[in-house]
Amino acid sequence: MWGWDSDIEKIDDMGTPKGGHAILYRGWNGEYLLMQNSYGKDAGRNGVHLIHRSVVNDYVGRYGAFMFQDISPEEARWYLNNGKKVDRGW
Repeated sequence: MWGWDSDIEKIDDMGTPKGGHAILYRGWNGEYLLMQNSYGKDAGRNGVHLIHRSVVNDYVGRYGAFMFQDISPEEARWYLNNGKKVDRGW
C-alpha cells in the first residue's frame, strides 16, 4: 500500500494507504531500506526512496513480504536435479 507522494525521498512515517503496487527493496543505508519504486526515475531520488525500518516492519507485519535471492543457473540446476524444492527453503 503506497501512502506517500511519489516525489518524497525519505519516508519516516506510516502514511495513508491509497493503493498497492510492486516495489523492490535493494539494500540498506543506515536505518533506512533502499526502495526502488515502480513509478520510475521521477519518484524519490532517481526512482529510489529511503524508508525507515519502523515503517518497513509495520507494513511487513500487516501485509507480509516475499524475498527472492538470485542464484546462478548451475546452482538452480543442482537444486532441481537433487530434488530440492523452493517451498521447503533452500
